[in-house]
Amino acid sequence: MNTIYVFPVTPHPMGDCTYRAVAEDGEDLAAQVSSSEDWGRRDLGVEGEVSQYYKDKYTAKYPHGYQVEYVPDWRTNPALVKLLPTENTPTAD
Repeated sequence: MNTIYVFPVTPHPMGDCTYRAVAEDGEDLAAQVSSSEDWGRRDLGVEGEVSQYYKDKYTAKYPHGYQVEYVPDWRTNPALVKLLPTENTPTAD
């Protein structure tokens, strides 16, 4: 099964945070600013039903199925560390 990784990138004032969804090959599939970690997970389909907008993007990439995996810190996930080039790596610091 193909994996789509969802992770927080940058916190914003007032608790908002930018999240990314990245395919196994490093392709960016989605970015979303959400009001909290809970909403970020829901918005990009980690929990509950993914929105039709993101479902279409995910299905276009992986028409035969996929799983969405939440990664709280991309720096601790070996697959993401390998995929994301250092000059473009997101930072949550």
